[in-house]
Amino acid sequence: MAWSAIEGLQEFEIYRDGELIGTVEKSQFSDYSASKDIGHTYQVNAKRPLEKSESTFSGEKSLAARVFGMLNIKSSQEEAAMEKFGITFELTSADYLLSGSPTTDVEDQNLKWDFRYSTFLPDDYLLNPNLLSFNRYFSGDDRGFDADSSHYRTQVNFNIDLKESDAALKFTKDVGISIAYDWRKKFRKADVASAEDVYLETVEEDERNVTLQLHHSVGNPLTPSPNIDYDVAARFYRDGHYDIAGMHDQAPNHEVYLRNSGDSNWKEIHQAESKGLAWMSDTIASQYWRILNFH
Repeated sequence: MAWSAIEGLQEFEIYRDGELIGTVEKSQFSDYSASKDIGHTYQVNAKRPLEKSESTFSGEKSLAARVFGMLNIKSSQEEAAMEKFGITFELTSADYLLSGSPTTDVEDQNLKWDFRYSTFLPDDYLLNPNLLSFNRYFSGDDRGFDADSSHYRTQVNFNIDLKESDAALKFTKDVGISIAYDWRKKFRKADVASAEDVYLETVEEDERNVTLQLHHSVGNPLTPSPNIDYDVAARFYRDGHYDIAGMHDQAPNHEVYLRNSGDSNWKEIHQAESKGLAWMSDTIASQYWRILNFH
């Protein structure tokens, strides 16, 4: 396996089917102990100090993140100023890969994909980090990771049908209701945030693949606070492969799922637990993820 070099990343942890099997300093890895007759899922994890980030004002953000880490008892200075990266490789068996994939006509494949991205708050009630606000608590979604849950802060769905030309794309977006309570957890007010800054666009399409860009930025309609921000770039190939990458704040919970339209169950492709509402700040390090399949 090989991946593009990322500035500032010096060590990668390699997991096979959830088990750590080694660390490397180069952006490539060869697994000589893998089973040849079954498929494996590999996870490549790495971290990078925020001051080495490629983003603008990374130095100022790093300093602010470290101050945040000093003041937040649930985190450390290093953790708040550390960007996280994860790359997933889904490989079918080596025997199949080495034998050469048979040529399959597009019309013989189900090239319809469903994609779902939800953000949610796992707690029942959340304490407002702004101690001066009359909105002392906010209502959460009171759940764990669940692709089919109807409780969320935001949810984006799209369906893509990779026809031989002019792929068909359907897109929906929804924002959950925000509810604020006083210090006694008595209801104060409720509202729904705007979804104006949530959109999906086709970046490129040719005879081999379609590339999509998803942008998401949704605020709290009840109080001034950072938005829930994330971006996703997804490339779907007409031979059944896909390459999906994203970045997001480290709050709230993020969950991303994919399924072939012929399947009834969702497949998890990314999940990230919230570190607390304060981690939505633009000064805190982001989390990056990517998944590719090979079959």
